[in-house]
Amino acid sequence: MSKTASIAANANMEFETTSALLAQIIETTQEAPETAGTALKTIIARFSEVKKLASEGTNTGEDSEGEVIDVNKIQTALRTVGISMDEFFAGTKGLDEVFLELASKWNTLDFETQRYIATTAAGSRQQSRFIAMMSNYDRTMELVSAANNSAGASQEQFNKTLESLDSKLNNLKNAWDEFVMGLANNELIKAGVDILTSLLTTINKIISSMSGGSGVVKTFVTSFAAIGAFKLGQKGLNKFLGNAAPKEGILAAILGKGKSGEAKTLGVGWGRDAVDGFKDSFTKGAKDIFSGKKMTNFLFGNMGPIDTTSL
Repeated sequence: MSKTASIAANANMEFETTSALLAQIIETTQEAPETAGTALKTIIARFSEVKKLASEGTNTGEDSEGEVIDVNKIQTALRTVGISMDEFFAGTKGLDEVFLELASKWNTLDFETQRYIATTAAGSRQQSRFIAMMSNYDRTMELVSAANNSAGASQEQFNKTLESLDSKLNNLKNAWDEFVMGLANNELIKAGVDILTSLLTTINKIISSMSGGSGVVKTFVTSFAAIGAFKLGQKGLNKFLGNAAPKEGILAAILGKGKSGEAKTLGVGWGRDAVDGFKDSFTKGAKDIFSGKKMTNFLFGNMGPIDTTSL
């Protein structure tokens, strides 16, 4: 078809009929599809040249293989079986219709007439393939019918492929949703979220309670609360992850492979350490507010040495 499609379209041939004619040649000759495609291309080109010569008022010429074309002989040969080329020349009939009309009458012709028409119409080099294309009209029409009935089959198959892809994507989405819900329902995750929520709520309340005091006091308290929260987070995280053993730690708890109740035990232990750490840090910070050098060390001690040359 890659060799034939373009020139067949120029000769007003239908795609389905062209496919059927190609299949007929391949079935009968048992030659390679490429050979059949080249043969049909040559035959169509010969008839297209006949149409061109007729429109120019010229009687003779050559086809793509260098064989002589005699317009009068071809028209005369086809007229012997009642086929006129006038509509094809005028562009109102496709070449495939001419071929099918000839094929419908082929078996009524004697051997010599068949040979003569094949040689005159298709040339001596493509004679055998032209005869193969004409030789079994019933089979040719079966192929034409099959081609016509297959219209939309590719789209139908494509739709099935899309349905299959949608199904796979839905399976992926369901698996992901199940994974997320599994994490959300994990006791360890819930405990961690609850602890952090309670901690932040407490810090917010402490800061809000200072709103009535002086701006300086509130600023210091806010700073200590933030620093304390930072230290708390560091301490709690180290405590939380430091206890994680290959079979007994956080990963095992999340995946449900640890010992029974492990998630709850880790969560409770981390929560207690977190609260104690926050109390210690906040209490120390509050005392250092009134301790001059201690306050400075508390605020800036963790920053490391300060380069005063740039100040």
